[in-house]
Amino acid sequence: MSTPEGKEETIDAAKQREQDIQDEKNKDREKYPSSLEPIKPVIIPIPIKASDNVRKTTPKAVKPSTPSKISTAEKRDVLPSKKKETKPQPDTSKDVSGQSVHKADPPTIAKKATVYKDNVQKQSVRSDENLQVRLHSFLRAYCNAYESKQLDRFTTFFTPDAMEKGIPFSSQLPKYRRIFEKIDSMDYRIDLRRYSVQEDSGLIRIEGVANRLARLTRDTGVWREISTDIFMELIDIGDSFRVKRLDY
Repeated sequence: MSTPEGKEETIDAAKQREQDIQDEKNKDREKYPSSLEPIKPVIIPIPIKASDNVRKTTPKAVKPSTPSKISTAEKRDVLPSKKKETKPQPDTSKDVSGQSVHKADPPTIAKKATVYKDNVQKQSVRSDENLQVRLHSFLRAYCNAYESKQLDRFTTFFTPDAMEKGIPFSSQLPKYRRIFEKIDSMDYRIDLRRYSVQEDSGLIRIEGVANRLARLTRDTGVWREISTDIFMELIDIGDSFRVKRLDY
């Protein structure tokens, strides 16, 4: 049988072995401390640039929302077609004196009345059309008096101080009398080309072409035609005009 002393030796021996093992561990810890202790993480600071930390972002442009396009066919169905109304304008230019010049229409073509929204333009156009009609009427009466060879009637179309090619018209009456006596029959007309109103004097300046087809008394059966440019300055007397200056 084992004795109590033997048990004590066994316990002491066990304690001694544990002590030896612990001492061995301590020695190993002192010799190799990193192998026994837990490894602590080492943090090494790294410099960070502002450009690396902050991303430069450019805001994207937001496209405004556009209404949906309507096809041409849908537009025809939705909106009624509108035709642009073209407003005929009187053909005007500037003459040598800087005044507004209106090109006359052929007398055989009747101009239709033009409707303008603006009352001032409407009145101006009507006034121009009325003036043109009056000028054509005056020239027809002037030519009828000339081709009829009635000198007294012809002189009523001129003012008392009228000038013809820089010479007083009254001094030209003997010349007209001789011309009328030599002509047996005659067809005379003036085609109006353009006209203008002189703003400073109120005179109306016209330009045209005078065409005379005449048969002389000595040349029976022979017709002679003469065409020349003609210029007049007229005074408006209300119901008609009077020639103040004649040139050709």
